[in-house]
Amino acid sequence: MITIPEFYRNRDVFITGATGFIMKVLIEKLFRSCSDVGRIFVLMREKRSKSINERLEDIKKMALFSLLLEKNPEIFNKLVPIEGDVTKNGMALSEESREMLKNVSIIFHSAASVRFDDNLKDAVILNTRGTLETIKFALTLKNLISFIHVSTTYCYPNRESTNEEVYPVECDWQKTIELAEKFDMETLECFMPHYTGFLPNTYVFTKALAEKICESYKEQLPITIVRPSIVVGTEIEPFGGWCDNYNGPVGLLTACGIGIMRTMHASWEAILNCVAVDVVAKTVIVAAWKSAMENAKIQSMVNNGSMKQCNEQLRVYNCASLHNMSLKLLVYEGQYAVRKFPFEKIVYMPGGGVTLCRFMNYFRIVCFQLTPAALIDLVLKLYGKKPFLLSLQRKIAHASSALKTFVHTEWNFGVENFEKLRNGLLPEDEETFSLQRKIEKDIDYYEVQILGARRYLLKECDSTLPACRRRIKYLLIFDTFMRFLLFGYIFYRIANKFGIFINYEGHYSNETIIEKI
Repeated sequence: MITIPEFYRNRDVFITGATGFIMKVLIEKLFRSCSDVGRIFVLMREKRSKSINERLEDIKKMALFSLLLEKNPEIFNKLVPIEGDVTKNGMALSEESREMLKNVSIIFHSAASVRFDDNLKDAVILNTRGTLETIKFALTLKNLISFIHVSTTYCYPNRESTNEEVYPVECDWQKTIELAEKFDMETLECFMPHYTGFLPNTYVFTKALAEKICESYKEQLPITIVRPSIVVGTEIEPFGGWCDNYNGPVGLLTACGIGIMRTMHASWEAILNCVAVDVVAKTVIVAAWKSAMENAKIQSMVNNGSMKQCNEQLRVYNCASLHNMSLKLLVYEGQYAVRKFPFEKIVYMPGGGVTLCRFMNYFRIVCFQLTPAALIDLVLKLYGKKPFLLSLQRKIAHASSALKTFVHTEWNFGVENFEKLRNGLLPEDEETFSLQRKIEKDIDYYEVQILGARRYLLKECDSTLPACRRRIKYLLIFDTFMRFLLFGYIFYRIANKFGIFINYEGHYSNETIIEKI
């Protein structure tokens, strides 16, 4: 069996969803640890008046690739953009592009919308039919030895326990694609809840259908499914904390750290299964190697006559963490990390809490989110600046509603295959492609993520930390004073309402006497 760098040597790779979070980290890892890889073709389309070459240049300038640009900038000559779109028939590939791609031997398919609020039509066309179009293209490649489909561990949310297998779904993927192609968006939205079996969103529904497509073609292609759980910022590669989006726990911690989110309706005991994006990228790389090695072994047995029949096995890996974190731990440890590494763009004292009481949640939203947002927006208007906090609160409310199912439910993910993959590395690959968690303490991991959000999402320099820490102290004093006034006023109104202000001799308070006069 050859090592992973030897496996990728001179092999052409094709990637869909290359502008996504996971695939950008995968490209960086391939270039850094498998520098002899052949060309890496990335499927892209024009967006916001930017050509595919301009979008690729923007990606190269990201901090993620800074080490590569410093040590081996010439390697980016192997990164080739291909104009196309998985939502179009034939992925809208030109004959010239197909000719360039004819020697591709590995496909990483990750193109998908991860938005929970996509309408059914768009979600089916991109997430489900997009997978079918990629598979159809794969069938034209003579040298293909591995096809990796990136899914999600949450594509069967009606199951509390998800093992590494493809489960039945209520709808047929072919008929669903036909419906999405035939009917308009408004018509589909009318019967969407019943058709999807009342699943929490269109994302998990269409990803489950995409897995069924993979299962349908398992005997024609060497397909492997990799299912990440909640993907968060990098752990250690190429450096800790890199992230390019506010999804997941990092977004929650950032919102709490800025002071615009103070509460969440959830259980303290809710468990979040998170996995670092660099671990996911390495899992995808290793899975392609493992799939090709096992298929070669099986084919060799067939050729030698020791196996009569060879049906391709659909391998599934639940890329999930064995170190689950509770929401309670996330809130408390996260608050500590946020106060240790405060943001510059603080609008109010960092903090927040979790409650199962709807009334308490609404109370906190009104008092500690909407009221400060309205006041700050008013001040911005007076100074002639554009208000933004109230509109931001609407987005937070929408995001909280979308996450409701995932913070009120606890899932168990079988990781037997993932453990075999983790422990099945060759000794030469263990250091470079290890899938083991490196940061053991949760608090240390939170600190890495907060610093990453500070540097790569908010674009704040580490040199401003001392000033931000001083500002936190002043905000703490102000926050304590405002809480004292608020709760003092509430207590006063309640006490006055029920006549509590009566002295020991049974006399009325001065205010009551004045009212009687």
